[in-house]
Amino acid sequence: MDGVLPDDTMVQSSVGQCLYHPVRTNEESVEDTEKLVIRRFEARFAPVVASWVRDDAELFQLTPTTPPPLTPEKVLAWVRPNGRAYLGFQGGRKVPCLYGELNPMRTNDEHLWIGHVLADPGCRGQGLGQVFVRRLVESGCAEFFAERISLIVFPDNTPAVRCYERVGFTLNGDEHHRFGPKQRPYRMLRYEVLRPRGSAGGSLYCGTDAQAQPRSAQISPRTPHGQRAIHPDGSDTDAHDSGS
Repeated sequence: MDGVLPDDTMVQSSVGQCLYHPVRTNEESVEDTEKLVIRRFEARFAPVVASWVRDDAELFQLTPTTPPPLTPEKVLAWVRPNGRAYLGFQGGRKVPCLYGELNPMRTNDEHLWIGHVLADPGCRGQGLGQVFVRRLVESGCAEFFAERISLIVFPDNTPAVRCYERVGFTLNGDEHHRFGPKQRPYRMLRYEVLRPRGSAGGSLYCGTDAQAQPRSAQISPRTPHGQRAIHPDGSDTDAHDSGS
């Protein structure tokens, strides 16, 4: 789920981690890389971004803390003062087709979360989302010197889950948040990538050290002790269930 900060204490049923290393995956071709240009977000494109959400259900999948309908003003409110929002432009076009954010956790500037990844419906299903998310990770390491990048997503948001896994994010556990007037509980999946010590940027691969290993070799249980919970509003607590 892109519009909610990951819970920085909760790693229930944790299953591993993914490291950051300069390798291009098979899913990303040179053509994919060259046909997508990433630029900093401009407020004049807020109406364009808002138009990409087709209904209330899609908005909830994207950001359950943003009430419908999605307006340009709400898109502008997503951008945090200490974070950065980006746009993706396909094939030299002047109108963007992708939007996403990099935001630092309040308790750790080297831990980023990816938020509000959204694509123009006309550009979906072409693999551009994978290239865009990979570029966000590369920007996070190059511009923010990030050591860890996290995101959370609804388990039934299959296209988003597939995109993140193909980019190189690894499932790191479950989180539980509450949304809506009745504060209904929801389960989300937490995905992460880590930068290996001494790495200076590049693309993604999964592994336990600076050399690629099979995915089955990286299963490494983690403990939530000593980490902190991050609420959707960015505040932090010591609770394992963010309750928001």
